[in-house]
Amino acid sequence: MICSSVRIPAILVVFSILSHQAPAVEDPNTRILAIEKQLDIMSDEASQLKTQQQLPPPAQEDDAAKSDAAHDVAASVLPDWVKRLRFFGDFRYRNEWVGDETQTDERDRNRIHMRVGLSATINEELDVVLGLASGNNAAPVSREEAGSPTSTNQDLDDAFSRKNIWLDLAHFDYHPAGIKGMNVLAGKMKNPFFTPGKSDLMLDRDVTPEGGVLLHKITRDDDVTLFGAAGAFWVEERSMDADTSLWVIQGGVIVPIPHADKTALTIGGGYYDYGNVEGRPPLGLANSFFGNRSAGGAYESDFDIWQGFAELGFAVGGIPCTVFADVLHNAAASSSEDSGYYAGFTVGNCSKPGTWRSAYSYRDLDADAVLGVLTEATFAGGGTNVRGHIFSFGYQLLKDWQFVASYMPAERTNTATGITTDHHTVLLDLVARF
Repeated sequence: MICSSVRIPAILVVFSILSHQAPAVEDPNTRILAIEKQLDIMSDEASQLKTQQQLPPPAQEDDAAKSDAAHDVAASVLPDWVKRLRFFGDFRYRNEWVGDETQTDERDRNRIHMRVGLSATINEELDVVLGLASGNNAAPVSREEAGSPTSTNQDLDDAFSRKNIWLDLAHFDYHPAGIKGMNVLAGKMKNPFFTPGKSDLMLDRDVTPEGGVLLHKITRDDDVTLFGAAGAFWVEERSMDADTSLWVIQGGVIVPIPHADKTALTIGGGYYDYGNVEGRPPLGLANSFFGNRSAGGAYESDFDIWQGFAELGFAVGGIPCTVFADVLHNAAASSSEDSGYYAGFTVGNCSKPGTWRSAYSYRDLDADAVLGVLTEATFAGGGTNVRGHIFSFGYQLLKDWQFVASYMPAERTNTATGITTDHHTVLLDLVARF
């Protein structure tokens, strides 16, 4: 049957053919056959159109599939050495307010922090990591050619001046195929040791130690994980005296709690031995010991530090939580000011847009508990002989972009005078990672 959409044109065609004055010699039967043939052709075309209307529209490839396909095509034409490279980094914009009782005016400044790194896979057992970071040659170092070990912040000032870029990471990572869970690192690296609750009592989080370390982790059949590390690092090279070094051994165990989903306890300890500190001049600015006791322009104490730590991870109503503690004792201190601790908790996790994380911690760090030049540099102005709280809240704005606000009400004691003063810090951070 001819569909309604072509019925009128068909009638018009028939009418046109019938009304046309045919030559006198044309036979009427021939004309009728021609008309019937034309109608059959039009009927076939109408059937085809109707069938096409009933078919579903062709499937459209979604954007993700198109992107994956394009990526696969691009990857297939890249040289092999390019495929073995991985870039990473982060950028932070910070507003920092400081109220220091020892100063006449409060301080309000804007700062940026930028790190970019490259990991290259040399072969199945060897990687090389390089990294650059912003920063400056301000305290605690004194040499113009050396960047601060405890900060990658760069102040926005000096009439739009160019900002410094420093070598932040440069090491190899050897992970032999025959020894599962083992890594050997040598060069300038991120802190390779376990830090409960991201503790920065021993080393500021921006410190990248220089030397070598052996790491090993084993997970048993009962899901208990054993981990250990041993390292040697070079702190200060002296041409006319013994070098200052750092020797570390650390170990711990991660134990899942039975019948408790996403719950595990990490406990362990370590020993940090700084060689050749006592009786030497300060490792940073001249006559600046950052809270450590001194006599005659030299350190009074050596630093042989024992560490104990614990961290419990669990979930409440599907929300991840942690409770942690880090305790330090300097067995080589020349006074009773020889210990420190850091404890607190976190609730939540910034991962997907709209998620959040809150945290609280308290610390109390005696004058000679750790080497002041390398401990956390923002809390109470940095260094030792400090105590106080840290409150923080983070919110994930977009993928890989978050806002973090921190408040640090603290106090510090001047080691030389014994005078204690208040020190308050507020940090407002926007952080992007890639």
